[in-house]
Amino acid sequence: MTIVTAPAPTPVVPTRRSGLSDDLKQLLAVLLATAVALGLGLALRASTENQTRVHETQGVRASIPASWVVQRGAGSLLFTATDPQQQDRRYSVSRIVPVGPEAQTPAEAAENQAAARSRLLTGFRVLERTAAQVNGKSGLRMRYVFVDDQGPLPEVRQGIDLFAPGTSGILVYSLVTPAERFEDALPSFDRFVSSVTE
Repeated sequence: MTIVTAPAPTPVVPTRRSGLSDDLKQLLAVLLATAVALGLGLALRASTENQTRVHETQGVRASIPASWVVQRGAGSLLFTATDPQQQDRRYSVSRIVPVGPEAQTPAEAAENQAAARSRLLTGFRVLERTAAQVNGKSGLRMRYVFVDDQGPLPEVRQGIDLFAPGTSGILVYSLVTPAERFEDALPSFDRFVSSVTE
């Protein structure tokens, strides 16, 4: 009888992998893909938010963010623009045309505007009137507050009007927003005003 013996098994020595494990590689790949997707999303959002369109009414043009809603006005109000993400902020441009042969000054226009608003708006009060440069022209700045009692609860609103001579009357650039968010709205109002041309 012949005895067949199996060769002695060679010991299996665990080999040490050099580099990263497969699980760690997959985790890093997922994190990298997520970071790239977020970066592209933020870039797209910034690109979309920075797009503007030109709106024109009666020779007055404004460069308005593409996502904003613009409504044509009536009478002296040319148009109103609203950011859908900040619907409680209202930006507008009006033109006050002199009734008689004499041109109206920005100070006279502000006085008349304040008198009209005090009859229409609850608790209307002028906070300040100061001289101001408006798109390179000498004008007047008027800040005011009033109570908006049209909603379910009364709300204190603050506004600013900038009065400046235009080609056919006084242009009035306005912002109205809840009083507690007034200061936050000023940078976008400044951009709005600087985009208006006649």
